[in-house]
Amino acid sequence: MIFDKLIGNEEAKNRLGRMAASGRMPNALLFAGPEGVGKKEFAFEFARLLMCRAGGCGTCSICSRIGKVEIPKPEKGEDFDRVFLSDHPDVGLVVPYKRNLRVGSIRALEREANFRPFESERRIFVIDDAEKMNDSASNALLKTLEEPPATTDIIVISARPDSLLQTIRSRCQVIRFVPVEARSIETLLRSSGTY
Repeated sequence: MIFDKLIGNEEAKNRLGRMAASGRMPNALLFAGPEGVGKKEFAFEFARLLMCRAGGCGTCSICSRIGKVEIPKPEKGEDFDRVFLSDHPDVGLVVPYKRNLRVGSIRALEREANFRPFESERRIFVIDDAEKMNDSASNALLKTLEEPPATTDIIVISARPDSLLQTIRSRCQVIRFVPVEARSIETLLRSSGTY
């Protein structure tokens, strides 16, 4: 299974697996949980599961290109007023500049979301640290969530989902993440020989 290399959060794995198997996807998901539990990694693994012709093999060209995103070193905010596409042109990432998720990046997401997929049947965009949106960025995202293109899925990631507008939360299906047990981390480190 595609989620095998990620430890913990079995309930989230099961829900996402069932969702992909059913073929019924909400246009927006909210990955909510504490920092450092792997929400972004889960988002990219879920994208692999949805886009891979073999159901998330992890080794094909599609799987290997998803998640490879190059983010520039923060120099000026305008450099972050865009969607950073992965090596797969139908998967993108929106990240904050310093402590703010800029309205320009959310508007860029809105533009990108309206393009048809290039290689796959859908486009998937991940918004990291969504709690760092100001009011303007939140309203811009809300507009995209209210009129989502049929071929676009958005995964909103937040360590503090209660700080998001209630109208944004209500338009997303919530997937909750919990801290990974220390025993699971220790087992992983021992099996990989790094402990």
